[in-house]
Amino acid sequence: MFDEEGNLTRTWIIFFERNFLGARAGGNVTNNTTNNTTGGTQYDRFVFGLATINDLSTGTSVTPKITVERACKLLRWRITANTAPVGANIVVDIKRNGSSIFAAGLANKIVLPAGSIRANNTNFLSSPLNLAYQDELIPDVLQVGTTTPGFRIQIQLVGQIL
Repeated sequence: MFDEEGNLTRTWIIFFERNFLGARAGGNVTNNTTNNTTGGTQYDRFVFGLATINDLSTGTSVTPKITVERACKLLRWRITANTAPVGANIVVDIKRNGSSIFAAGLANKIVLPAGSIRANNTNFLSSPLNLAYQDELIPDVLQVGTTTPGFRIQIQLVGQIL
């Protein structure tokens, strides 16, 4: 996903462009992007892979920041793990321009319960949560399993381009 200097590799840039910018950017629409019409208004749905973290430990700015290239609204988040956490939940916060996109308290963040390999929710500060062009997103891992921290988690954001 990242090269030695911490930059996204070309493969992930193409993935991001196709899934996040897709139809609006004139690119091909992939399986993760659909065109729909609701009440006469066109919107593009996307699934955006925010982070993949292999060796899980707590910390801030655990992946390089992602800059939003299109105004959009977030509808839900998803988290999956190859190895479930044991002994405690995995808790991840996402900061937008330095401030959390979730309410205060660990229970209000992205939570992967101990023993689980997937979870999803819509508990953003507002629902939907609007992101502006050039907003910067960075995940912070606040808590990991105590016996087994969890391994190779993926965080995805699901939303619509405005």
